[in-house]
Amino acid sequence: MNVLLSIDLPDQLADALERRARQVHSSLQELAVQAIEKDVAGLEAGGVGGRRVQLPLVHSENPGSLRSLTNSEIDALLGE
Repeated sequence: MNVLLSIDLPDQLADALERRARQVHSSLQELAVQAIEKDVAGLEAGGVGGRRVQLPLVHSENPGSLRSLTNSEIDALLGE
C-alpha cells in the first residue's frame, strides 16, 4: 500500500533537493523516500537520525590511565 504525502518545502530546500536528485540521477520521490527510510531506520536502531558514534570519543595515549578530576582541577587545567 502506498500513501500519498504532500509537504510544503522552503524554496531553498526544494532547490537543493532537485539539484541533489539530478546529481545522483534519481527522482525527487526516490530521494525523499531514501532519506525518510534512513532516518526511520536510525530511530528504530535507537539512534538519532541514524548517526552512530564510535567509542572512545577521545583517544588516550595511555588507555585506562584516566582518573576522576574535580571541578577545581578541571578549572585549573582550563586556566579559569
